[in-house]
Amino acid sequence: MFERVVTARYIHNHPAEASAFGDFDYVQRRKLARALEERLGFPEEMRPQLVELNADADRVENQFVVTDCETCDSKRVNYTWHKYDVPAMAANTERSRPDATPDERKEARETKRRFQKMATFGYFDPMGHTHATFRSMASAFGEENGEMKRVVADYGVVDRTVWTAHQIVLEGLLVAGQRFNPPQFEDAFRCATEHFAESWRR
Repeated sequence: MFERVVTARYIHNHPAEASAFGDFDYVQRRKLARALEERLGFPEEMRPQLVELNADADRVENQFVVTDCETCDSKRVNYTWHKYDVPAMAANTERSRPDATPDERKEARETKRRFQKMATFGYFDPMGHTHATFRSMASAFGEENGEMKRVVADYGVVDRTVWTAHQIVLEGLLVAGQRFNPPQFEDAFRCATEHFAESWRR
């Protein structure tokens, strides 16, 4: 959720980069198609779609080529659509223009602060549990009287996780409201933030 909201916020504030985000889909799908073809093969009737996908990926791929080795100057296609990883994108979602108004600069600072609050428990901590790492496996167990015991997450951890998810949902609503400007959005969003405050007051 955090990664998606950060990406949405970044593209909302840097609309010129939206086409690169869309173009990278061809590159990703071709990579997957090649892996599937190599391991499982494709039915013959899917060949025309593969030809079309290859043509689309060929058309856009050059914009995602990066230097793989500085010494030998070898190149490769980047693993993502942007030079920023998720934390760097979160830090750069709101670039204040030189001609930005005081309100725009204030909004930029507030957005960065919100992402800073969400990043630990909305991104870094969950990422440590999503892959098969020592930490993700060890966190499920503890020692009690010299014996290995299964650990159940305490309610504080669960509350913190849901609290962070609730914040991320609100941030997603804010981006959507600013981008699409639906009627009565400000009143509805104010109501949603009041509900958030009331829900988590304790």
